[in-house]
Amino acid sequence: MSVLSTKQSTKKPIIMLKYLVSCMLFLLITATLIVQNEVAKVQREYVIAQLPVDKEITIDDKLSDFECNDVQLDDEFTVFEPINGKITIQRTRCKITYDAKFLYVVVGCFDSIPSKIESRPARRVNFSGDWVQIIIDSYNDKRTAFHFNVSSA
Repeated sequence: MSVLSTKQSTKKPIIMLKYLVSCMLFLLITATLIVQNEVAKVQREYVIAQLPVDKEITIDDKLSDFECNDVQLDDEFTVFEPINGKITIQRTRCKITYDAKFLYVVVGCFDSIPSKIESRPARRVNFSGDWVQIIIDSYNDKRTAFHFNVSSA
């Protein structure tokens, strides 16, 4: 009788362990799919129109050439911190175009309280404060890209 009860008592923890592992695996897969779905919503692709051949851009401090209708305006931006992918609270505008020689990127970042703009100089990857990042995937392979970061410092 004792041999039988020992076999039953060892089977019960093994069955519970299998059940627990199955539940944990299910929750892990579900959480991964939910996170992937949220990240997919954040990623967007843009098609940038080339400037007309007869149009020349003069770069000055007013950037008046970018006020024309030849270049499409984008104002749907997200933040990286504190919540990655959240829509920006402050207004940000951007226009991107190119011609035969150059890529032109103009970003206007507006703040309702300009005195609170954080402008701390940073090195390479340790960016802090307010900054804008432009990522260009020139090979369209979603693995390699050129990153350009600009801060208010």
